[in-house]
Amino acid sequence: MAPLPKPEVIITHESDLDGLLSGALLQRLAQKLFGMDVPLEAYHYNFWKQRDLRERSAWVADFTFEPRLDKPDWWSLIITSRKPRRKMRSSSTT
Repeated sequence: MAPLPKPEVIITHESDLDGLLSGALLQRLAQKLFGMDVPLEAYHYNFWKQRDLRERSAWVADFTFEPRLDKPDWWSLIITSRKPRRKMRSSSTT
């Protein structure tokens, strides 16, 4: 497994528990790996679709993978109960 990039921000979906939990766990992981507090930002889906992805690096959780997230030093955590058809950056939780 390749090392995780050092994130400038952790982005998650708002208004549900799995988004909050995945964001909080990723913050703890970043603290352990890099010794730094990374800001957690939560977005509603419509605002997320319009958001400019200006950060050099980020960790994204609790959103469907989108081609615009396929950037160097961007890491997406996709949680699903289904097995992926193609190889993905993250594995499913089956």
